[in-house]
Amino acid sequence: MKKILPLLLMALALNAQAQTADFVEIIPTQYLQKDLTASVGLGIASLPKYADGSKQEILPLPVFNLQWKSGVFFSSVSGFGYNFSANPNWQYGMRLGLLAYQEQSARNRDNGPGNTPTSLTPGVFANYLIDQHFSILTSLSSGAGINNKHNGNFASIGGRYIDRIDDKNRIFAVLSTTWANGQYMQDFYGVTPQQASTYNFPVYDTNAGMLKVKLSLGWDYTINKNWSMIVGGSVTHPLGDAGSSPLVSDKNQVVVYSAAYYRF
Repeated sequence: MKKILPLLLMALALNAQAQTADFVEIIPTQYLQKDLTASVGLGIASLPKYADGSKQEILPLPVFNLQWKSGVFFSSVSGFGYNFSANPNWQYGMRLGLLAYQEQSARNRDNGPGNTPTSLTPGVFANYLIDQHFSILTSLSSGAGINNKHNGNFASIGGRYIDRIDDKNRIFAVLSTTWANGQYMQDFYGVTPQQASTYNFPVYDTNAGMLKVKLSLGWDYTINKNWSMIVGGSVTHPLGDAGSSPLVSDKNQVVVYSAAYYRF
């Protein structure tokens, strides 16, 4: 359990504007020692202020995680959902996530290209825990987009590695990639003729395809029975039509963070 709790906080820190993570990160039900396992924390992160990656900002990161033995979970990392699996090597179920409001750049506001509202993203997830070190993580979500359509869909797959160096130190790495459908790509990275004339961008049409590749690294240090601290970061690189979009000025978006958390 103590190996996985840090990931719940790390995953949030790796996602801009406190939106839910690409993957559901929960403790296998069999390892929960209480009917309700809870943790809270607070940290800071340096992350992209705009979707084009042109400016960084530093924000506080309040985080929380609640997980019940029944399978229900509610956290700032994984969203709200239910894990159906009773197998410690498998986790699968449904979740309701969140995509935060995105502003493309300082000069491109309101209804400009790449600006998208906050969206609830219902979806499904499946994780396979190969052994104590390696896991395969997958998710499929919908509900992203603009103009009340919210029919942008996206799917992620990744490999996670965790290593416990000693009783106090743990490290982890996640390498993942994400695919998105045509509506998602157009809403987030496309430019319509009307937007082009208003905001001085070239017209840009997109298709379904690979969206990004992401590398996340982190270190967790146990201070005592209840308190721990984490430090880490991530690099995200856009792919395909997303990477070629005129809305993207910085091809590599970097997040660096530090946080402390308390386990009840």
